[in-house]
Amino acid sequence: MCEVISASGCTNSFQHFEPEIIRISDGNMSILGSAIGSKSHCESWVTNKLNKKLPSLINKLNSLDHAQSSFLLLLFCASFCKMVWYIRTMPPDLLSDSCIHFDEIISQGFENILGCGLPVFSLSQVCSSTKLGGAGLRASKTHSAAAYLSSFFASSSLVETFLRKPCVSIHITSALLQYNQQVSTTNQIHPPTAPTSQKDLSFAIDSECFNTLASSSNLLNKARILCCAAPHAGAWIRALPFLRNRLSNLEWSISMKRWLGIPVFEKEHVCVACNKEAMDIFGNHAIVCSTKGDRIKRHNAIRDCFFDFCSAAAWGPVKEKPFLLPGSCERPADILIPNYSAGKDLAVDFAVTCPLQSAYLHEAANTSLYACNKYAEDIKLAKFQNRVQLEGLDYLPFVFESFGGLSMDTESFISKLATSISHRFGDSRHVVLANIFQNVACILNKSIARSISSRFPDFSQNMVTITTLAVKTW
Repeated sequence: MCEVISASGCTNSFQHFEPEIIRISDGNMSILGSAIGSKSHCESWVTNKLNKKLPSLINKLNSLDHAQSSFLLLLFCASFCKMVWYIRTMPPDLLSDSCIHFDEIISQGFENILGCGLPVFSLSQVCSSTKLGGAGLRASKTHSAAAYLSSFFASSSLVETFLRKPCVSIHITSALLQYNQQVSTTNQIHPPTAPTSQKDLSFAIDSECFNTLASSSNLLNKARILCCAAPHAGAWIRALPFLRNRLSNLEWSISMKRWLGIPVFEKEHVCVACNKEAMDIFGNHAIVCSTKGDRIKRHNAIRDCFFDFCSAAAWGPVKEKPFLLPGSCERPADILIPNYSAGKDLAVDFAVTCPLQSAYLHEAANTSLYACNKYAEDIKLAKFQNRVQLEGLDYLPFVFESFGGLSMDTESFISKLATSISHRFGDSRHVVLANIFQNVACILNKSIARSISSRFPDFSQNMVTITTLAVKTW
């Protein structure tokens, strides 16, 4: 398709061209899949290209009837990635309305998958990076200035080579102003600084959003957000749903609600399992409730996961080896790894603790990974380290927080484990590491979700009712 453009806006120059050639005299056009021209033209162009078609696509995600899969398709295929090209090639002040409309469609789509509305603070968390405790559904309006600035400065040197003069844009000033208002003073950009990494600029925005959200939250939410932002805690969110990583609709829904601070229960009630303690609306009591053996099941599931990885590394692990401590039936080694380092065997001892319980809450709201490190120090190391070392073994307490954070010294163990598996099977070490963190995070979240779901009031009666309705329908 041919187009002829009048730089002066005069149409007299078009009279000698064939009638089928498109004539442009108002400066509004599209080049390489991007609009150029007035704000109304750019907004209309993006709307016709994307926003009109997007709702039908988002609505079809729910037809999969698997919430985890629907969310991952939304995250990887139908959200921020759809808008990146437009916000990198068009100034943010020319498509702000389209970005807002796009973000509303995405947030509504996420609410439909989750099956509930999002409070304001949860919506802010959803839009943050998973590395900072979010769900990864970045808002295009929030990151439009960062995208445009990085694109402009990355290409300016090439443009100047062609034009043989400085590359300027009347929209850079407003884009810089918008970006600087979204970040801390230390991350602001001032000429002649020329940033080129959209990843770095967006992370600065996410970091400021995280700090703002944490500082404006109550004690419980602040601790939760800080725990969600711990390294690798959000690995379950991006895990592909197969084998150990697959969560049922109920498991995924409960896990995501816990992550975002959305109530799981309608109101507080007496725990139906122990009939002693109050079950809070977020289900945190279920994590520490000792009834029904859920804590043992959770512990064993995590232990078995690491046992399989250690076996894949050909480390010769031994599960629950007895008689390590003379005169005691205690088993400080959930997994014993022969000759782990310097000729010594390693006793690995797993545990899970909840950072939102009263014993840890205040410190957990101010110090990342406080709960798991405190538990490792006061419970595990104090009880077993000296006794195990007297027997010539090394001892590693491997403590998880209920949101996925890991106690100190555990990452070096996982790194060594991933290296060994990578060497043995020829897989990328990065892929193996991701697989380990995702497997463990999914197992942890599944087990907690099951503990919570088994403590719904009148759970047994509800199951009978649902089964009866299903039989009648059939």
